[in-house]
Amino acid sequence: MDSYKILNLEEYEFAIIATSYLRPLDDKEKIEEELRSRHFRGPVLFDLLLCNGLSLNRYALMEFDGEKFVSSSLKILTNISDVSKRMIFDYFKQNESCIDTSVLPKAQRYLMRKGIVI
Repeated sequence: MDSYKILNLEEYEFAIIATSYLRPLDDKEKIEEELRSRHFRGPVLFDLLLCNGLSLNRYALMEFDGEKFVSSSLKILTNISDVSKRMIFDYFKQNESCIDTSVLPKAQRYLMRKGIVI
């Protein structure tokens, strides 16, 4: 199982979603290869909920220059649009097994399954 999933969102062309407690940036070279193969250049959203929990560094944004991520462009976002949140939540609803391999406490996992935590 990969530590990430690449999603298309309305607000961001690509979003990297952590799919377990493992950090997607540990697979940075693989993600860069996938983005290069899609001839992409631009900002990429990272949702690190499953590896960082409901912390201030859940969302991050980093520029992809067409070849690699530009580390100096990394920004922590405190919030994203409700539309993007809904699309990410829909992914988790369809892939609930990801929630079980996260750092989230049992109570937050339960709330996510009930649709309360997005």
